[in-house]
Amino acid sequence: MDKKEEKDISSESKKDIHTNVYKLVTEDAEFVMNIRKIKNPGELLEKFYLLREDQTLTSAEKNELVKKIMIDYMG
Repeated sequence: MDKKEEKDISSESKKDIHTNVYKLVTEDAEFVMNIRKIKNPGELLEKFYLLREDQTLTSAEKNELVKKIMIDYMG
């Protein structure tokens, strides 16, 4: 193994990617799903509910806040 390969392997092991691998095998097919862990969806729903109930904001302001919340959630 040369140094370039060692660097590639070491950099891959340092990546902070949280994935869950689910494997389902049936008689006819095999399914493997790699799912990235995401933040708590309950917190997301709570933020959306509070935003929905806030009567001081316009619809346009709420739309912008929803975009920011989703970017943070998926980020």
